[in-house]
Order: sequence, then structure tokens, then C-alpha cells
Amino acid sequence: MGRKSLFSLVFLLVYMSLTVVIVSAQLCLDNFGTFRPGDTFDKNRQHILSSLATEVAAKDGFFNASGGTDPDQVYAMGMCIPGAKQKLCSDCIKDASEQLIQTCPKQTSALHWSGGGETLCMARYSNQPSFRPLDIDQSSIGSNVGDLRTNITAFNIILKRLVGRMINEASSSSSGDDKSVSNSRFYLADVTALTSSQMVYALVQCTPDVSPSSCKTCLRRSVDAYNSCCLGKQGGYVYWPNCIFRWDLYPFNGAFDLLTIVPPPTLTNKDGKTIQTGAIIGIVAATVIAISLLALGAAVCRSRKKYEAFFSGTGTEDDITTAGYLQFDIKEIEASTSNFLASNKIGQGGFGVVYKGTFPNGIEVAVKRLSVTSDQGETEFKNERLHVSRICDSWTVLYQV
Repeated sequence: MGRKSLFSLVFLLVYMSLTVVIVSAQLCLDNFGTFRPGDTFDKNRQHILSSLATEVAAKDGFFNASGGTDPDQVYAMGMCIPGAKQKLCSDCIKDASEQLIQTCPKQTSALHWSGGGETLCMARYSNQPSFRPLDIDQSSIGSNVGDLRTNITAFNIILKRLVGRMINEASSSSSGDDKSVSNSRFYLADVTALTSSQMVYALVQCTPDVSPSSCKTCLRRSVDAYNSCCLGKQGGYVYWPNCIFRWDLYPFNGAFDLLTIVPPPTLTNKDGKTIQTGAIIGIVAATVIAISLLALGAAVCRSRKKYEAFFSGTGTEDDITTAGYLQFDIKEIEASTSNFLASNKIGQGGFGVVYKGTFPNGIEVAVKRLSVTSDQGETEFKNERLHVSRICDSWTVLYQV
């Protein structure tokens, strides 16, 4: 299998492991009042929402208007994220408008964020010119069901650093201070590396009718909501009437199609030839493995010396000697197993029972006590001792009774 095929397979498996979250949400706001279905306000609402999709698509992704007269005047606004294709934007606004009409049957103010498809949009209507002052009393929050498979603390640090910079930039950009109103005002989508093979994607946006300071306040409240609801989740969203914050481990809603993600730098060898990314990864991986093995070998040598120093001795008439390996005092073995206490029994094999033993310095061993009832005699004991010594080294000792 070639490198490209292998990479495609790995990417497919990683992508399939992610759980996609549906991020459409709706708020029917009762605190702005109600109307009776079929009355003048309701008719004005249906009329302005029915044409909202066409107007938003024709006006580069943002449109607001009003219809009717007081006290039945309706204000409506539609917005798609910057860069959305006209057809996708129109379909998104149309779906959001229809949802508002069907599921908010009596509220004079409501909004619908639609983000389950190829773009993200918002449609809203109200009996007020806008939702100012900033409405942060109602929200819609959701997350992926899938949990993060990486270090949660590291993920939170990386995400908050990314979003903090995005909030400052989106709410204090030159477009944010301009009196013009467009869907590019108070909007930013960005991406950063989570690991060497995984990116994290984030999007923030405020409705263009709020002030820069109100936008920043709303987005900061979104991050606070994330801390309360969604720590450890792969992705999710926080919607307020005036802003949105969404993040995930994969690109979403076409928001990142125009972003240029800088690849790792290309290295060249002494002949000026390009070193492929796969080769770079292989070299680095081999180096890391080699260093790790050297460190592990050194640790094993130190540990082995420690074990040999502990287990070695001059020996007495009660000593048991493994063939060229380690020596143990019978009294030490009996003490380590609490005189072969039944609760220390961990198994039974050929010609005897195996006990768990613990020496005073914390080192644990398995002690096989050969049974005197075995008719194999001294020869079998020696064969068993040689076999175990070669396999288990310092961790297993034999004791004949």
C-alpha cells in the first residue's frame, strides 16, 4: 500500500471516529410579548419571512427590513456567514424562516440559527427594531456526544487561546467600528493545531446591529457557557440572540474553505532535493524511538543491578541457587510469602503451587513451592529450576519442600 493510500485510509478512519453534531437551534422569546395566530401581526410576519431568503441571497448574505405599521409592525433580519454560496445561503434562510413560522406560533420575537448543512445562517423577527440592549438571558447550547481522545487540559488551553484572540479581533476589527452593517462585521473563523495530526476549528460571529463592546461581551459569555457545559467534548456550539460560538475537530459549514492552512515547512537535503513529509516523519520517529530504547536500556541495566545486588548473598546450607542466576535465603522466601499464606496463592502448575512474595524493599516475586508428593524427585526439581530461571530471571524463585 502506497503512502498516499495509507494516509487516505488513516484519515478516513480518524474522520469516521468523529461524531458530527447538528447545530440548528431556535429560540422563541416570550419576554417580547405574544400575538394571536391569524391576526395582523401574524400575517405581516409570514409575509416578510417568506421573502427573506431571496433578499438575503441577493444582498451578499445580509438583509434586514420591516413590514406593516405599529402596533403590528414586524422587523426581520437574515444573515449567512461570509463566503456562503448564494444558493446555499438562500436555502438555509428559507429553512430557518419556515421553522420560525411553524414552531413559534404566538411569540412576537424569535430567531433560528441553522447550521446542520453546508453553511451557517440566522433568521429572526421581532416587534422591536433590534434585540438591543444585549440579550444574554436566553441561549441554546449543545455539544457532540463524542468525548475528546486527547489531553483535555491541553485542548482547553489551545482552544481558549485561539478563541480569545478571535474574540478580540472580531469585536475590534475596523469593520466593527464602521457604521455600515454587513455579515462580515464581527465575524471570524480560524483554525489551529491541536496535535501534529489534528486541528481544531472555531467560529465566532455577532449580529451586525450590536456595538463592538456588546459583541465582545456576548462572545465572552459564550466561552463561559462552554466551560459549564462542554468541557471534554469534541465539538459543540453556544447560541445567543446576538452571537454564536462554535468549535469542532473538523471543518464545518464551509466556513474554512477560503482559509489558507500553512503546511509544515519543506526541508531539502544537501543535494537540494526535497525531503518528503513522510520521510521527515520517519526520520523523526526513528530518532525518538532510538533515544527511547537507549533510555529504557539504561533503566533496565540499573534496575537489573539493583535486583542482583538485593538477591545476591554468600549462601548457607539452606540456600537455593538458580543455575548461574540469583540466590535466595529460604527464610527470606518464607517471610516474603508470609510462610506461604493461603491468601498469597496465585496459581498452581506442574509439581507445585505458586505464591506471591514481597520483599522488604517492595520487590515482588512469584515463588513456586514444589510438592514433596511429586514422584519426580531431585531431577525434576533441577529441570524446573533451570527452565524457570531462563524464562523469568529474577522475578520467579523455586522452593522445594
